[in-house]
Amino acid sequence: MVLLLCHTVLAFNPLKGMISHMGGFGDDYITISDEDGKEYELEHLDTIEFEGKLYMAFLPVSDNEDEVYEMILFRVVEENGEELLETIQDEVEAERVYQKFMEQLFSEDEDSD
Repeated sequence: MVLLLCHTVLAFNPLKGMISHMGGFGDDYITISDEDGKEYELEHLDTIEFEGKLYMAFLPVSDNEDEVYEMILFRVVEENGEELLETIQDEVEAERVYQKFMEQLFSEDEDSD
Protein backbone atom coordinates (compact mmCIF):
# COMPACT_ATOMS: atom_id res chain seq x y z
CA MET A 1 0.00 0.00 0.00
CA VAL A 2 1.31 3.42 -0.93
CA LEU A 3 -0.28 6.69 0.11
CA LEU A 4 0.93 10.09 -0.91
CA LEU A 5 0.71 12.47 2.01
CA CYS A 6 1.73 16.09 1.80
CA HIS A 7 0.66 19.39 3.30
CA THR A 8 -0.79 21.25 0.33
CA VAL A 9 -4.22 22.55 -0.53
CA LEU A 10 -4.79 22.39 -4.26
CA ALA A 11 -7.13 24.61 -6.21
CA PHE A 12 -9.66 22.55 -8.13
CA ASN A 13 -12.35 23.70 -10.50
CA PRO A 14 -14.18 20.66 -11.91
CA LEU A 15 -15.34 22.48 -15.04
CA LYS A 16 -12.15 24.37 -15.74
CA GLY A 17 -9.92 21.53 -14.55
CA MET A 18 -11.27 18.82 -16.84
CA ILE A 19 -9.11 18.10 -19.84
CA SER A 20 -9.51 15.73 -22.74
CA HIS A 21 -7.09 12.85 -22.94
CA MET A 22 -6.90 9.95 -25.37
CA GLY A 23 -6.28 6.45 -24.02
CA GLY A 24 -6.08 5.35 -20.41
CA PHE A 25 -8.92 3.97 -18.34
CA GLY A 26 -11.48 6.75 -18.56
CA ASP A 27 -12.28 10.30 -19.43
CA ASP A 28 -11.96 11.81 -15.95
CA TYR A 29 -8.74 13.78 -16.07
CA ILE A 30 -8.02 17.01 -14.27
CA THR A 31 -5.17 19.45 -14.08
CA ILE A 32 -4.56 20.90 -10.65
CA SER A 33 -2.06 23.44 -9.44
CA ASP A 34 -0.38 23.77 -6.07
CA GLU A 35 0.26 26.93 -4.07
CA ASP A 36 3.41 27.60 -6.12
CA GLY A 37 1.57 27.34 -9.45
CA LYS A 38 3.06 23.97 -10.45
CA GLU A 39 0.54 21.96 -12.47
CA TYR A 40 -0.18 18.24 -12.15
CA GLU A 41 -2.31 16.05 -14.42
CA LEU A 42 -4.30 13.37 -12.59
CA GLU A 43 -6.77 10.67 -13.54
CA HIS A 44 -9.83 10.60 -11.27
CA LEU A 45 -10.48 7.04 -10.07
CA ASP A 46 -13.42 7.46 -7.75
CA THR A 47 -15.22 9.71 -5.27
CA ILE A 48 -16.68 8.47 -2.00
CA GLU A 49 -18.48 9.93 0.97
CA PHE A 50 -17.01 8.49 4.15
CA GLU A 51 -17.88 9.48 7.70
CA GLY A 52 -19.64 12.62 6.52
CA LYS A 53 -16.77 13.88 4.34
CA LEU A 54 -16.17 13.71 0.59
CA TYR A 55 -12.94 12.15 -0.72
CA MET A 56 -11.46 11.72 -4.19
CA ALA A 57 -8.82 9.24 -5.39
CA PHE A 58 -6.48 9.93 -8.31
CA LEU A 59 -3.53 8.46 -10.18
CA PRO A 60 -0.82 10.64 -11.72
CA VAL A 61 -0.89 10.68 -15.52
CA SER A 62 2.27 9.54 -17.25
CA ASP A 63 3.20 8.41 -20.75
CA ASN A 64 5.70 5.96 -19.25
CA GLU A 65 3.89 2.60 -19.12
CA ASP A 66 6.62 1.07 -16.92
CA GLU A 67 6.15 3.66 -14.18
CA VAL A 68 4.66 2.50 -10.87
CA TYR A 69 1.66 4.60 -9.87
CA GLU A 70 0.69 5.70 -6.38
CA MET A 71 -2.91 6.44 -5.44
CA ILE A 72 -3.31 10.05 -4.32
CA LEU A 73 -6.15 10.80 -1.90
CA PHE A 74 -7.72 14.19 -1.28
CA ARG A 75 -10.49 15.47 0.95
CA VAL A 76 -12.89 17.83 -0.85
CA VAL A 77 -13.47 21.05 1.10
CA GLU A 78 -15.43 24.15 0.22
CA GLU A 79 -13.87 27.56 0.75
CA ASN A 80 -15.54 30.80 -0.39
CA GLY A 81 -17.93 28.80 -2.56
CA GLU A 82 -15.09 27.02 -4.38
CA GLU A 83 -14.27 23.32 -4.11
CA LEU A 84 -10.68 22.65 -3.10
CA LEU A 85 -8.76 19.41 -2.82
CA GLU A 86 -7.00 19.14 0.52
CA THR A 87 -4.40 16.54 1.40
CA ILE A 88 -5.18 14.26 4.30
CA GLN A 89 -2.59 15.01 6.96
CA ASP A 90 -3.79 12.55 9.59
CA GLU A 91 -2.25 9.14 8.82
CA VAL A 92 -5.06 7.21 10.57
CA GLU A 93 -7.71 9.06 8.53
CA ALA A 94 -5.68 8.51 5.33
CA GLU A 95 -5.38 4.78 6.03
CA ARG A 96 -9.11 4.41 6.74
CA VAL A 97 -10.04 6.34 3.58
CA TYR A 98 -7.55 4.29 1.54
CA GLN A 99 -9.08 1.04 2.84
CA LYS A 100 -12.58 2.29 1.97
CA PHE A 101 -11.49 3.14 -1.59
CA MET A 102 -9.83 -0.27 -1.97
CA GLU A 103 -12.98 -2.05 -0.72
CA GLN A 104 -15.09 -0.11 -3.21
CA LEU A 105 -12.69 -0.60 -6.13
CA PHE A 106 -12.37 -4.34 -5.52
CA SER A 107 -16.11 -4.81 -4.99
CA GLU A 108 -16.69 -3.13 -8.38
CA ASP A 109 -14.17 -5.54 -9.96
CA GLU A 110 -15.94 -8.54 -8.42
CA ASP A 111 -19.34 -7.27 -9.58
CA SER A 112 -18.12 -7.11 -13.19
CA ASP A 113 -16.94 -10.77 -13.18
